[in-house]
Amino acid sequence: MTPATVPVSWPMLGLLVCAVSFPQMTPAAEQDFPEGAGKSELLKACGACHSTERIRMAKHTRDEWTTTLSRMSDHGVDATADEMDLILEYVVLNFPKDERVGVNKAGSVEGRGRRCQTNRCREG
Repeated sequence: MTPATVPVSWPMLGLLVCAVSFPQMTPAAEQDFPEGAGKSELLKACGACHSTERIRMAKHTRDEWTTTLSRMSDHGVDATADEMDLILEYVVLNFPKDERVGVNKAGSVEGRGRRCQTNRCREG
């Protein structure tokens, strides 16, 4: 007896690869996201293909989020227009891009009459 051959189309193969390659969101992942309107919609729609970490690490402006969500709609995300609006407001609020230029996020070190930040010190 020979094994049966199942014809697979390219789109079907793509869905299979997506399902196997990207970890699915687990209930524990929900605690990685702040509470708010749009959270459950984001978990359902975005978590179908993207990992928790990938979603949490994305930081965009409103325009960039709008473009990203539009691209996901074009790819067939399972969400209504109202759900996509909720998701947009949620990610804009919780995952904004820091657009300030040259922001030093290092803490300062006080001592000996000098205030040091990173490797630049000045008399203080």
